[in-house]
Amino acid sequence: MKEFIKDFNKRVAEIQKYFELVDKIEQLGVLSSKSIIFPSGEYIVDSEIQKILQSHCYLLLYNLV
Repeated sequence: MKEFIKDFNKRVAEIQKYFELVDKIEQLGVLSSKSIIFPSGEYIVDSEIQKILQSHCYLLLYNLV
């Protein structure tokens, strides 16, 4: 049972990190640039990508439960 709880807590931490990323990407909608700069170049974030990321949040929570 301890291993199960340890694995569950690890997954919860991973999901929290993903939620933080999605939250930061959602904040781009308010900013003027709406882009993320990676070492390989700049990526434009549109509303469709934001919707996809939000829907993945529901899937992650569903799979966790």
